[in-house]
Amino acid sequence: MAVVGHTNCGGAAACVEAAKAPPQEANIPLFRWLTPLANLARSLEVDSLGQEEAVSLLVKENVRQQVRNLVGTETITKAWARGDHVQIHGWVYELSTGNLSDLGISEAP
Repeated sequence: MAVVGHTNCGGAAACVEAAKAPPQEANIPLFRWLTPLANLARSLEVDSLGQEEAVSLLVKENVRQQVRNLVGTETITKAWARGDHVQIHGWVYELSTGNLSDLGISEAP
């Protein structure tokens, strides 16, 4: 199983911008869906970085976070308890080249 982010992510770019402003409450489904990513951007203090560097960092850190989230799910923990050899990897897809970059994040039983 792989968690794959991608370069030049519009959602990550929007969250970098949101991280520069105070957190807001909104009743917009897309905003609620992106709030955890905006909070991650705030925790990374992306406001001190250039836009491209901030988006790249956020994409990579989000992949790392999602790998950790998967490891903690009931489905994965049960699979590992049964002895299933499920592996989880974190990658980033480079839109400009079509290459996958392995972030060196792998989890296995």
